[in-house]
Amino acid sequence: MGEGAAERNRVQKVLEDANVKLGNVLTDLFGMSVRAMLEGLLENKRSVAEIAEPGHWSLAPKIPQIVEALEGQSNERSSPVSSPAGPPLHAIH
Repeated sequence: MGEGAAERNRVQKVLEDANVKLGNVLTDLFGMSVRAMLEGLLENKRSVAEIAEPGHWSLAPKIPQIVEALEGQSNERSSPVSSPAGPPLHAIH
């Protein structure tokens, strides 16, 4: 397995463990829009609805489902999607 695939699998595992179900709504978990959402989760400074908004215009119809997918972790006091060891999200291709 290549290094890129291993990093993607690691990120997907972290999301699953945090009950973030973006993979059920979006096909490309490593596109620019999803990366922006994941960075928003890591910052833990915005509401789930605000995190879902920066998506590409084509994601607009899916915003309610994206919010629901992100809410899997929103009741936690601090973000369970902590920055895992490894490269930053923007470095994973």
